[in-house]
Amino acid sequence: GSRPLALEVGCGTGPICCFLAENGFEAEGIDISPTAIAIAQEQAKERRLSIKYRVADVCHDELAKQRYDLIVDGHCLHCLVTEADRCNALRNIRAAIQPDGHFWLDTMIADSGTNFGKDTLLDDDGILWVKISESGRFDLEKEVNGVTYVANRRVYHDSGCLESELRKAGFVITWSNSVMPEMEGPNATYQAICKVVD
Repeated sequence: GSRPLALEVGCGTGPICCFLAENGFEAEGIDISPTAIAIAQEQAKERRLSIKYRVADVCHDELAKQRYDLIVDGHCLHCLVTEADRCNALRNIRAAIQPDGHFWLDTMIADSGTNFGKDTLLDDDGILWVKISESGRFDLEKEVNGVTYVANRRVYHDSGCLESELRKAGFVITWSNSVMPEMEGPNATYQAICKVVD
């Protein structure tokens, strides 16, 4: 019989794709980094797994020639900072899922104790800004007290923001969970399994 088809967006070097391939899925992975994809291909070959990897941008590329039974977010969404990029990404993911398929999301959120390090600022919109040495190289930069920062991640304080984004994109959240860190400092994680609204 044919195996269910899974796609991981932001697959990095491919550990989740390998897990899916080892557990009965026909797995594909995309990432914006050619370096990550090259390493993922090596790893799959070493483990004798047949996984299709390609370099793609979840915000701007069409994801599906055929529709997927499962799409997994491998820590991709929190790397997308702007509303427009996030909206596009979720729309593209939604369009690539079978009517009875699922979207499995695991993404960073912040709690009151989250600390991303001394060279960072987390603003009220959930944008994490990281200090850089020279300005003018990135689209999303800002200056605070003479220091230049670049927008690095989108990490909401409230999972409700994520849930309304998902709903707006046409998903129904069938299960969700927020995993809080054991101690002060690390970020929290929001996990959800979503179905597609017809």
